Amino acid sequence: MPEQEDRIRTRLAQLPTTPGWIEAVGAWGPPAEPLDALEAVVDAAVARYARGAHGQPTMLVHAATAPAAVARVLPHLPTSLHEQSVRAAWAATCAVVAAYRATGDLPDTALEGRTADDLWQAALAHGGEHVIKLADTALASAARTGNDDGLHATARALELDA
Repeated sequence: MPEQEDRIRTRLAQLPTTPGWIEAVGAWGPPAEPLDALEAVVDAAVARYARGAHGQPTMLVHAATAPAAVARVLPHLPTSLHEQSVRAAWAATCAVVAAYRATGDLPDTALEGRTADDLWQAALAHGGEHVIKLADTALASAARTGNDDGLHATARALELDA
């Protein structure tokens, strides 16, 4: 996104004229397994959160939680709505991620031996709805993938008071 200023609506308004945007969002073909595709989008957004949350920690929560919400309702939707649901979640995540540049490196958010349970308890104690939503999504991603991205994302959300 060319201009990284102002609020999200101003940033999103740039998307139609951002070179390559339409092609990039449309380049993703129909997923063979819609649920797997949504989980991949969630996992990528969770992995990016710690590097990009400094831009707007609350808005970037939605890059991960929106496709996670679609994944939760997908089994209850008619099959005819699966593809467009995945595409909508993909486009929404891409838009939010494009609105906020990530740093190149993972910040020094120390896990200091904190477990997923420790981080979940810290998120609950924090009480912020966005911190809790991200922790729920990010810690589920960590459990599914077996990597620490979800732990780092949760620690960063707590640190930034998302």
